[in-house]
Amino acid sequence: MPDFITISTARIRQAIDLLTVNRRPITVKIEGEHTFFDSMIVKVDHGNPVLKAGTAGRVFIQWLSPPKGNNLIQSAKTVQVRFSFGKYKLAFTSYYVTKSLESPYLGHIITYPESLSIADRMIVTR
Repeated sequence: MPDFITISTARIRQAIDLLTVNRRPITVKIEGEHTFFDSMIVKVDHGNPVLKAGTAGRVFIQWLSPPKGNNLIQSAKTVQVRFSFGKYKLAFTSYYVTKSLESPYLGHIITYPESLSIADRMIVTR
């Protein structure tokens, strides 16, 4: 169970933008699967924060590795995305939307996260 959850749109936006701009790797866990798949966020549509209803954002991710995840994700309801920032491993849950055929953003589209949670805190020993 996560220690901390944030629903702050500013913090979520900051984290997603850092992942995108710095091309940081993410891992994707598909509902019902034990395997984690590697990917990267390549484009983000934050949605319209002024008009909250019906303007959900979208996150474009690269094809999954290993490739068998590309078929599995299409039949999944939810996916969990994990990534590292410093000594924290953060996570969010999204829904699969569709394949992205928009060049150069080939891959998958998932929903924009509504919250971020600390999935695990890395302990550094000296």
